[in-house]
Amino acid sequence: MYNDSMKLFKGKVKADSTINWVEPKGLDPSPKDKAFTYGSALFKANCAACHHPNKDMTGPALAGCRDRAPNKEWAYKFINNSNTM
Repeated sequence: MYNDSMKLFKGKVKADSTINWVEPKGLDPSPKDKAFTYGSALFKANCAACHHPNKDMTGPALAGCRDRAPNKEWAYKFINNSNTM
């Protein structure tokens, strides 16, 4: 997982063969990390008030929900427009 406190350094070899770590630069998050961060924020903003991954709240637990759905398309249709379902 991406940690924005991690840095990438250049190593400069000194005359005594030790390395001096210089020019720290922040790491760019991978596309996977960016997607995780976006998805987490999206869940917290739109779903977390009613859903928990592992326990029922106002809405059902989300762990295994795709296995409980009638078919794969059902979840997409429900999320996009639950009022029509």
